[in-house]
Amino acid sequence: MAEFEKIEDFEQLENLLKTQDVRMRRMIAARASLRSLPGAMAEVDQKVEEMDGKDFVLSCLRATLITGVASTCPSPVMKDVEKAAAFAADSAAAAFAASSADFYATSAAFYATVAAASAASALYPARSAAFYATARSASVLSAAFRDVELGRASSVADVFQQVLWPEAIPDQALLADRQAFAALPDPEGHWTFWKQWYAGMLAGEPMDWDLQLQVALIDEAIWDAGVEAVAQEIERIEARFLIDKAPLSETVELNPETGKFRVVPLPMENAGLIGAMLARTGDAVDDALLGRNGLREESWEVRTLRRTHERYGNDPQRIEMDYTSVAVSLRWQIDEIHELEKSADNLALLNAVEEGARAIRAHHPDVARNRDTLAREKLREMRQDGIDLLEDALPLLIDLSEGVMQEDFARDIPKLINDATLPVPSGAPPLPGMDETTRIFNRVSRIKLLWDNLTTKGGTAFDSKEFKTVRLVLTVTTALSGLIKLGRSLIGVM
Repeated sequence: MAEFEKIEDFEQLENLLKTQDVRMRRMIAARASLRSLPGAMAEVDQKVEEMDGKDFVLSCLRATLITGVASTCPSPVMKDVEKAAAFAADSAAAAFAASSADFYATSAAFYATVAAASAASALYPARSAAFYATARSASVLSAAFRDVELGRASSVADVFQQVLWPEAIPDQALLADRQAFAALPDPEGHWTFWKQWYAGMLAGEPMDWDLQLQVALIDEAIWDAGVEAVAQEIERIEARFLIDKAPLSETVELNPETGKFRVVPLPMENAGLIGAMLARTGDAVDDALLGRNGLREESWEVRTLRRTHERYGNDPQRIEMDYTSVAVSLRWQIDEIHELEKSADNLALLNAVEEGARAIRAHHPDVARNRDTLAREKLREMRQDGIDLLEDALPLLIDLSEGVMQEDFARDIPKLINDATLPVPSGAPPLPGMDETTRIFNRVSRIKLLWDNLTTKGGTAFDSKEFKTVRLVLTVTTALSGLIKLGRSLIGVM
């Protein structure tokens, strides 16, 4: 404590903490720990006695994440989070006891994160985290005061949406340590999640809290197994999370005869009603083509509906997506740019596809949930590295799949790439299309889970000469992992 220059300021912070509710105290502890974490990151390549620096850094990261989750998670899961926090605090304390005191002497982050996890589990007061995090940096203390002010005026979740250093200038040593960790070579991707997680916290753009909650609740045995095991489990969590975020009314399975993945639609509900809807839309297409309505047989809308009726009539998810895309296009051309006449035939076709999409949603809750998700999510601008990843992965995904799935990858990925690189025309529907995005990343996530299961069991389904050649360019595991992370960032994880 003697190292702290303005003891009265710390005492003032301590008094403020005593007046706050438990979630506020945990938020203060988490953000104080976040600011000191780079001090721990600097130890990632160190090794003293039996303690590996990687395990030490993982303990600090884990404790800080759990504390943040404990300040934002719903009450029904609070007991589980507090139990996880208690394990995290014990694990971090054991790491300290097993190592040299000198090894951690310069890392306030270690003490901060242990105390932060203890605060989350209600074992010790949050002032411990605030003290240890601020004991070596006046800028951290200044930022902690700012968090208290923000928390009083808004909510805990809102505070996390503020940049980590709102007014204070970060300690230059901490800044250098953080930059070194961000640039750390990581060919296996063990730290990818944590780098992205910390960058989000730093910028006031935290990862989805539900995703963070699932990471916080990873089984203790996996944490004990080390950095690699935790990274693999986080990848599985991300894959399942993407499936939930971008649901499709279909399953992905491995064809045992060919050793390739394929998509299988879920059974159609109320097939009679849906069949009548498809017939009505088919008649509306024929009527629109007969008159001077502006549609032609080669029009995209006509080709899409013909293909849907001929090939995907038993696939409710595909019908809803294609009908919605056609409806958007027709309404745009009729009402916005007036390329199509507002004729009775065109309006009848528009009405048919809109009612058809609504009928599918009414009878298929998964489809309805998917559309609701897509309506609320916005595609962020895709960076060049994401475009490059999709371009590199395209031939691999085509080789891995067959049938409709293979055809969709061949069509959807180039469209997503093209839409992400071209400017949006004036008055055009938003681009890129969410339907293609959903199909790509939902299916990739399902393939990843199946792939992990196959490789874990020593499966030999992909030992052909062709697949070995593909691996020389882009290994299956690396490609799928990269695509899942890209999908999380596009759809809103990651």
